[in-house]
Amino acid sequence: MNRMLAILLLVIWSQSVAANAGLRWDALQKTVTTKADATNAVVSFVVTNSSKASVRFYRIKPSCGCTSTTAPKTPWNLNSGKFQKLEFATDLRGKRGTLRKSVIVQTSSGTMLLRMNINISEPTGDALRKRNQQIAKADRFAIFHGQCANCHVKPTYNKQGRELYVAACGICHDAEHRADIVTDLRAVKFGQNEIYWRHWITRGKSGTLMPPFARENGGPISKAQVESLIAYMLGDWKKDKPARYKEPAVRQ
Repeated sequence: MNRMLAILLLVIWSQSVAANAGLRWDALQKTVTTKADATNAVVSFVVTNSSKASVRFYRIKPSCGCTSTTAPKTPWNLNSGKFQKLEFATDLRGKRGTLRKSVIVQTSSGTMLLRMNINISEPTGDALRKRNQQIAKADRFAIFHGQCANCHVKPTYNKQGRELYVAACGICHDAEHRADIVTDLRAVKFGQNEIYWRHWITRGKSGTLMPPFARENGGPISKAQVESLIAYMLGDWKKDKPARYKEPAVRQ
């Protein structure tokens, strides 16, 4: 069985390499370090068409709405021997630590996953105080609006208990590449009773990135959903193995 699995993985890997043989990237993963007062980080990748035929780019999709691109509007063609610079800008306002972002690029030559590691420099002195003020003033309700709503609001519709936790909480707190500023709930060893969960779910915390999720306080979930979520957190959540959120699957 293990031998058959190894052969299957080798075939998939070979097909992936062959599919993307026509495109040459300067890198598939890049790491940048920002200035302490930076409001955004820009990461660029250069792709060259080394094949003899034109390659069509069908989709360029960043992993979240806080990352935008200056790439040409899809679909577009990259002719043989030509290159294209793709820039991705990530909004850093209200964020700290290390952010990990990804971008799916779908082309007629295959699908590629680009990864970006963004290290946000820690300010000191007056810059530190200014940064903390900016975080406190940041709109913690932003994840419920615009493109962010696709990840943080729509998936919560009509869900209860464990399914609701996966859609509303786990997407951030159990993420494989969880941002440093986001608490690992499973690492908290004390105080996780009904009062604890009700406070964080319904009210969040002012001055942080944690918004209130209760509809009565501007969030997306109903009272019934809140109660089902609290019941799950006090019950099966403690013994459930976290479903770590991985990078989007790349399909050829």
